[in-house]
Amino acid sequence: MLQDVALSISDEEIGADWWTEEDQERLLSVKFNERLVVIGTFRDGIVPVVVEIFTSEPNVDSGNWDQISECSIESHTGNIYIMGNFDYLPERKKYYLGFFLAGVRVYYGGLNTIDEMGINGNDKYMIHLWPVKEKIDLKVIKQRPLF
Repeated sequence: MLQDVALSISDEEIGADWWTEEDQERLLSVKFNERLVVIGTFRDGIVPVVVEIFTSEPNVDSGNWDQISECSIESHTGNIYIMGNFDYLPERKKYYLGFFLAGVRVYYGGLNTIDEMGINGNDKYMIHLWPVKEKIDLKVIKQRPLF
């Protein structure tokens, strides 16, 4: 998840109804007026994620990725939390972007490495963030095969 540090949400506001069928296909959902970005993964568990921050929009690298989704996140302070489902919320770390509206591009790879139970695999994820002047509509740039 990417979250504006100025956004205060409770556990009760985070629920199962967040993740629609369309969100599942995109593996990406935007909530609270684009101040929270929920990023899905191919499996439940701890997965490798690389986050890169750019000064301008990077080129799309569609080469070795199964899916690429894009949106934006707004931060009232220029700071965001980057965290996973298993992170302990009081200990989450704050990251300074230096800009208040960021493009978000999420790369998903290694779909074919996931076992039948959806537990083990060599999947990988990369998140690109860069400053933008206008919000980016939530979209899929490259769609993985849907089963």
